[in-house]
Amino acid sequence: MTLDMNSEHQLQNSCYNEHNMIIYDDLYTLREIYARVSKKALEQNNEIMLIVTTYETPDTVRNMLSEYEINVKKYESNGSLVIIDSVKGYQRANFYGVLRLIQLLAIRAQKDSKSGIFSIADMGSFFLFGREKELVNYELSIPKRLDIKLKAFCCYHKNDFYLRLSKDQQRQLIYHHHKTISSSIFY
Repeated sequence: MTLDMNSEHQLQNSCYNEHNMIIYDDLYTLREIYARVSKKALEQNNEIMLIVTTYETPDTVRNMLSEYEINVKKYESNGSLVIIDSVKGYQRANFYGVLRLIQLLAIRAQKDSKSGIFSIADMGSFFLFGREKELVNYELSIPKRLDIKLKAFCCYHKNDFYLRLSKDQQRQLIYHHHKTISSSIFY
């Protein structure tokens, strides 16, 4: 599977302060997305990369990034790469754990003279716990334009998005994100 030029362009040339959405077809596509974005964010753009994973373990993400010749140990040890399980980030205590982490990473990015933060966050843990209503409320609480130097991409597996959310909820989420990219255009 390869990303088409337009899709990769939309991802790589997203702007800071954007709250975006990706609807992906399968885990293989999501892996390619986060691996390619991570490589460029870490090695070329001087960004902090945050990956929030649902349908695979953080260790699986690390292994995938290593297959793309990313020095995972180096970037994790210097704080440029952060990989967390979405259950810990979104389902413990309250849903705002990831947002608080992003705020802390923004402080680190500024202190370390980084360009900003690139975030790929899979929202699947809300579906695992049957919290679709809370998911929509959480997403609607975050504006399309953020005052953090962040390129944010909320990721949804197409089955979660189209089969578990009502048409109204789907419209609300699409409207509330700066841009929506469907992984079917990645082929």
